[in-house]
Amino acid sequence: MMLILTTPEHDALYQRAFKGELAFYRQTPYSIDVVAPDSSKQAGIQHLLALADYQNIPTYAFGDGNNDLPMFQTVDHAIAMANGLDTVKQAAEFVTTANTDHGIVNGLKHYHLI
Repeated sequence: MMLILTTPEHDALYQRAFKGELAFYRQTPYSIDVVAPDSSKQAGIQHLLALADYQNIPTYAFGDGNNDLPMFQTVDHAIAMANGLDTVKQAAEFVTTANTDHGIVNGLKHYHLI
């Protein structure tokens, strides 16, 4: 992953210049996360799920930024952190407490995983 410090008016320039080569996710008004399309969180989850031992099991993902939205499309239960971006919270099935307020633990408890 790479971080580009830039403002939103430059987003289209990066997306056009590197279309198909890189994926861009605006996280803040001043930065964009950049990843190779095949090395995203979503791609990692898809790879794991393709393994025989990981078929037909419920899947969960925690996220807080726009780079987590594709991952949310892959799992059964998308969980947003309370400190996350509004777009992430809207895409989530459940919004847990903030990452600094036991968000992962509270999310796991919500689904009776611990």
